[in-house]
Amino acid sequence: MIVRITSRFGDVDAVHKTPHTGIDIAMPEGTSLQAVGEGVVDRIYDGTAAIGKGLSIRYEDGSAG
Repeated sequence: MIVRITSRFGDVDAVHKTPHTGIDIAMPEGTSLQAVGEGVVDRIYDGTAAIGKGLSIRYEDGSAG
């Protein structure tokens, strides 16, 4: 499996006008993914926006990733 970071924490670029608050990782569709902690899926990105496909998880302490 090839995984690559596509946006780093703090990046400012054409997509992120203010410092990016997460880390974006690209991987082949269908790849198993495990969260770093207990949480619930907060948002699903379906690829229709400039940010592509993905999801955001809301953790028990209120932070999102």
